[in-house]
Amino acid sequence: MKVLVLGVVRMSGTSTKSGTPKPYDMTRITYGVPVSPVHSENRTVTGAGYEVQDLDLDPAALGQFSEIKFPAVLDLDVQPNPTNLRRNICQGIRA
Repeated sequence: MKVLVLGVVRMSGTSTKSGTPKPYDMTRITYGVPVSPVHSENRTVTGAGYEVQDLDLDPAALGQFSEIKFPAVLDLDVQPNPTNLRRNICQGIRA
């Protein structure tokens, strides 16, 4: 899947949103997709350019992005997330 990748980020720390401290560790890839106009009874979206989307990134793949000059068009290996089959995860850059 070729997309315009804007960057990658790894976030870790301790969340206290639920009142009980809970550690988190998330790795995400941010990419741009063309703006898709929407015209429905309840919503209208118009525009030009790109919208930002995020996708989970396998932490083991983070190093593949260290030499990339962003933004960059990259061919991503996107697979179903084995821990949540309703979501996808980027496994890295296709060769």
